Amino acid sequence: MPKAATKFNFAMKADFPFLKIVDGSESEVFCTHCKSKFDISSGGRASIKKHTDSAKHIKAADGYLPYQYRGGSNSREGINFRDKI
Repeated sequence: MPKAATKFNFAMKADFPFLKIVDGSESEVFCTHCKSKFDISSGGRASIKKHTDSAKHIKAADGYLPYQYRGGSNSREGINFRDKI
């Protein structure tokens, strides 16, 4: 018996706020960072992890990474959100 297709749910939305559901499909999502659409029906979170590890997503997401200021200097240290997935 085949497994049911994975659907984008509220827990995934909370963990991956940069993803939006594609109209007419609960298993296809759109990445607002790299402007890509991909299907999560067979892989679920593993499909999202694979997408966030892709070169296209990493390059596009660099502009979205939050920054943390240290002390009073103007230097910034980027926080890598991919380590938190």
